[in-house]
Amino acid sequence: MKAKTILITGASRGVGEALSQHFSKKFNVIRVSRSAGEMVGDISDIHFRQKLLELTPHIVINNAALYPDKINGHSYETNLLAAIYLAEGFAKKETTEHVINISSVSGLYKSWNLSWAELHYKTQKNALSDFTETYSLSGMKNKVKMSAVELGYVDTDFANIRERAKQKSDIFGVEGFPQPMSLESIVSIFDYLVMQPFDLNIGLIRVSNHFRRHQPHV
Repeated sequence: MKAKTILITGASRGVGEALSQHFSKKFNVIRVSRSAGEMVGDISDIHFRQKLLELTPHIVINNAALYPDKINGHSYETNLLAAIYLAEGFAKKETTEHVINISSVSGLYKSWNLSWAELHYKTQKNALSDFTETYSLSGMKNKVKMSAVELGYVDTDFANIRERAKQKSDIFGVEGFPQPMSLESIVSIFDYLVMQPFDLNIGLIRVSNHFRRHQPHV
């Protein structure tokens, strides 16, 4: 049997790199990133996105993202608009079976102590999750499955916001900061997701860290 093809954006490091290495054992992998892989380019570029849509993968994982260090349209283009553009574009192709959008549990947290960058990142990820869930509940248009995976704090370079989160630990009523989830654990979630039968669509998987509560003083 011919191996299926999986396309992964943001595949040069972190979660994307781990997924690429894992799935290369069972699928043909098309790695997409700005620096390395079979398809090199920036997904915020509409022309590059159109080039990607000429491909015919069976599974698509929208992983590419950036954390906005300043407020500009580039983060919205990368984190939200490009992901939706690719998700919709591939969902309309007859060869596509499953589109997976990587989102974040950060969109769930409500706090008065957010920076503007955090507010915009939460907004982008909330919108991506909502788009995915709405699609998955709409009767699987064109018979293509779509799932959102909302990740918590993962052990990657992208999670350098840890120091900022430490400062807010008292707001959440927790002691310290939770241990990051390992890439191995995250990979197992995606492995489970893509191996489900075609008639089963899991619209949302939410993966959060375990916080250790403050112990009462005695």
